[in-house]
Formats: sequence, C-alpha cells, structure tokens
Amino acid sequence: MGGGSAADTVCTTIPSVTISGAAGAGGAYIAANRASATVELVGTLVRENASTSGGGGAAYLTSWWGNAVSFVSTGCDFGASGSADDNAPSNVFIYGGASHNYGDAATFACSARGCL
Repeated sequence: MGGGSAADTVCTTIPSVTISGAAGAGGAYIAANRASATVELVGTLVRENASTSGGGGAAYLTSWWGNAVSFVSTGCDFGASGSADDNAPSNVFIYGGASHNYGDAATFACSARGCL
C-alpha cells in the first residue's frame, strides 16, 4: 500500500518537495496505517498522483486497532480539482470515512475521525 511512502510508527515531516506521478493501491504516495503515525507536508506540491484501488491519490489513512494516525498539510498545493494536475480519485481518503479534496495553499489536519 502506498506507491512512495508508508508510515507505521513514525513521525515525519516532508518539506518543500514535489510528489508527482505516483500510482499505488490505497494512497498513491503516502499510506499512514497500523500504529501511531504522523506525516506532515510543508510547502509541498502533491499532484498528478493516482490511487489504483480506491483511497486517496495523495494519502490514505487508517486507524487499525485504535491507533492514532494523522496527516497534516501546511501551505501545500494539491492541484486544481477536476484538472489534469489533480490527484485521483481524491486527495486524502480516510478508511471507513470520507474522501477529501483540496487545492492550492491548502492547510488542514486529518485524523482517523476526519479532516479539519
């Protein structure tokens, strides 16, 4: 799961990079699952990624066994909704919950309960 990065028990910050063109089951680039995992993106371009079997084109979050999983975006570009640079089928997917889409300069935080 995750075409580029998987987080089990880790806290990681990914600053000012481009995450583009990844494809994978679940989260095309970031899959945060199984244990307490936090992934934070800061000023990052996250576009043109695709999930091949449901989930989010940029990130897929699960909270198996009641563990805390979080995903934070600070000023990131997730592509324009419905355009060629968008992530597919959505940007962030929370297992058992909903899909969330974001655009340019997006600042938000997600947990297994949802995104704010």
